[in-house]
Amino acid sequence: MLQYSYNFIFDLLLKREAPLLYRFPLYNKVTHTEIDVPTKIRIPKDIKVVRVQNIPGYFELDLVSSDLANTSVDLHQGFALDLSKYKSEKEYMAEVLSQRNQKNLYNKKKKLETSGKIDYRVFYGDPVNETNYHDTFDEFYRLLKARFNQKKILNRDLPQWDSLRARILPMIRAKQASIFVIYNHDKPISITLNFHLENALYSHIQAFDINYNKFNLPDISMLKQLEWCFTYSIRLYDLMLGYTYYKEKWSNCKYRFKAHIFYKQGVFRLVYVQLLISLWKAKLYFRKNVLPPRLSTDRVLFLLRGGNR
Repeated sequence: MLQYSYNFIFDLLLKREAPLLYRFPLYNKVTHTEIDVPTKIRIPKDIKVVRVQNIPGYFELDLVSSDLANTSVDLHQGFALDLSKYKSEKEYMAEVLSQRNQKNLYNKKKKLETSGKIDYRVFYGDPVNETNYHDTFDEFYRLLKARFNQKKILNRDLPQWDSLRARILPMIRAKQASIFVIYNHDKPISITLNFHLENALYSHIQAFDINYNKFNLPDISMLKQLEWCFTYSIRLYDLMLGYTYYKEKWSNCKYRFKAHIFYKQGVFRLVYVQLLISLWKAKLYFRKNVLPPRLSTDRVLFLLRGGNR
């Protein structure tokens, strides 16, 4: 059976494309922004089933009328910072963090800044020094590999690092991506890769120097990125799918990633679609309620492959 699979948010961010199953422009209900998509993918007529996964629940999608039946299912939890109602990072933090947490954050930031020569920089738009960019990406790889080896988890971005490096530079120049870096004596100790879509920011990869754990770099990085978001009128900072305590702490907007399935009508294909939905739900239930918290597919693969190489 001919099928087509589309990863909605990741293809939208990395490739700037979306399938011609929806009416354009798309609409973000949190930022109240219309989103035009440069490339619309036409689905071949001989395709029997189309799966569109990882659709953030805050996207308002109007379906194009067609002869395809369709259904949807809620999948992974998503976490985001809805900044649209706030005027500054301090106002936002007062809403989501306790006074004690805010005080601890500023104390650790001060200790970090007095421990060395700390600098905060953002790669965004032209001009971008290519030597600095490639040096930063080399360090990004090293930090990410060290962190995931410490956690004993397989990282799926590392094998595609050269491809990612080549893709991101033109996106930064086009203001479709940015890299936020914290330096100590010009050496990166924290790096975050984000994607941009109108007035929304999407976190993709973060890496921190494990030798700076006592300073809680993720929180300091978030504070500085929030300052940047308000300077550049960002109304949504999406931390994407997957639970972590860090995402839970900083987010004020939880949503579900959805999947849409389009299929040509017929008993066999209807049964197939129902089985597919049941399988997705079973996997989610197993991960949440059966699998031990410290055991995951990526932990098993890490052991089988002998680490991240």
